[in-house]
Amino acid sequence: MTTKSPFLVIKELVSPLQCEDMISRLKHVFPNTNQQGEPTVTYKGNRLSEIRLDPLFQEILPEIENYFSFETKALTPMVFEWYPTGFTGNKFSCDGYRRINKRGQAPTWQKVKDYDFTVVVFLNDYNNEVTFDERFEVRGGKLEFLTHDFGFNAERGTAVVFPCRPNFISSISPIEAGDLNLLRFHIIAKDEYQYDMDNFPGGYKEWFGEV
Repeated sequence: MTTKSPFLVIKELVSPLQCEDMISRLKHVFPNTNQQGEPTVTYKGNRLSEIRLDPLFQEILPEIENYFSFETKALTPMVFEWYPTGFTGNKFSCDGYRRINKRGQAPTWQKVKDYDFTVVVFLNDYNNEVTFDERFEVRGGKLEFLTHDFGFNAERGTAVVFPCRPNFISSISPIEAGDLNLLRFHIIAKDEYQYDMDNFPGGYKEWFGEV
């Protein structure tokens, strides 16, 4: 028996054809690299994709509001993230928060933006099998949540919604083959959302079964 999860998963929100269309419109050529020459995440915006997707997101907003019990004030612009082959993974971060490190003390998180929820939509499919199509599949690129000890493999067109709180620090795991493309935006609530873990008892096995 499952209990209510703090992650709202909406499958097949965006069609495979729409995902492919959005990726092609981003016109990826060369990824960003770090000082060591290793590929890093590339961030892009695309106004046409945003206009075409907005009706879909407006349609699911009532479902999100009802699930988490809040009212929406605004949505932030959509940002497309490209994690190419060879991406070695990134540090855990928290949308809307800045990590503060003090010598001899555990890290703390300071709120710097009025984000209440993150919405991530995968544009590629995870595939760990021998048969692999690099045009729309990725090996690696898991959206991992440290404090919950689990994560989501990419599933094309699926949206994952979760609170912007330090309970949900996340990272993207290394990319072994293919590319991971996803879009991300944030929801700002009329009244600041107060996350209460007691409203979401259990862990991922109770929320989703074995994953």
